[in-house]
Amino acid sequence: MHWTTSCCLAGRRTRKPPKRVYEAYEQSILRAHELDPADGTILIEIGDLRAKAGDLAGARAAYEEAARVAANHGDTLALLAKYFVGALGRPEEAQAMMQRAFRFNPGTPPMYFYNQLRVAYLLGDFQDAVAAARHSPDTALTKLFLAMSLARLGCDAETEEVVRALRRDHPAFDPMSVCEYPWLLDARAQTAVREGPPEHQASSLLSTSSRMI
Repeated sequence: MHWTTSCCLAGRRTRKPPKRVYEAYEQSILRAHELDPADGTILIEIGDLRAKAGDLAGARAAYEEAARVAANHGDTLALLAKYFVGALGRPEEAQAMMQRAFRFNPGTPPMYFYNQLRVAYLLGDFQDAVAAARHSPDTALTKLFLAMSLARLGCDAETEEVVRALRRDHPAFDPMSVCEYPWLLDARAQTAVREGPPEHQASSLLSTSSRMI
C-alpha cells in the first residue's frame, strides 16, 4: 500500500511525504517493476509515479497495460476500475471491470465496495454509490462520496448529516485534495467532483468542509 492510499484510509488530507521518503518509495516501485513487469498492481503504481511527474500519456499507458496483464485478477481490477473512468474517461470499461472483480471474489472485501463507490459516483449511478458506501471502510473519502451522492439524489437532510460526521470525525481532511489523485486526471471526472447539482452543489460542500481545516 503506497503513501497516497495510506492517507486516504487514514482519512487525512493527502500531503507530500518528505523528499527522501518519496524517493525511497519511487525506487522501490521501479525495482519491483523491473523484477516483475507483469504485476498489475505495480503497473498502477508506475502509472501514479508518471502522473505525479507530469507524464500523463505514460500514466494512461501504464493503467492500460495493468488492465491487460491483470484481466483475471479481481483485486487489481477493483483497484483499476476508478482509473478507467476517472483518468482514461472510459466508463463502460470501468463498470465492466468492477462487475468482473465482484464475480472473481464472491466474498467481496470492503475494498471492492470502496472502489465501486467512486466508480458509481463518476458514472452517475448515485443510488449504487450510496449502496456501495454502506459497505465501504469508514473513511473520510467514503463520507465525502456518500455526501455528494446523497446531494445528487436530493437527500438534503441525509447529506447534511454525513457532512457533519465528516467534519467531526476527520477535521484535518481537505476534500479538495481528492482532485489531486492520479485516478482523477480526466476533466469530466474532475468536474463531477468539483461541481455537483445546482440545487446542492458538491463544490459548495467541498469548500465549506475545506474551511474546517
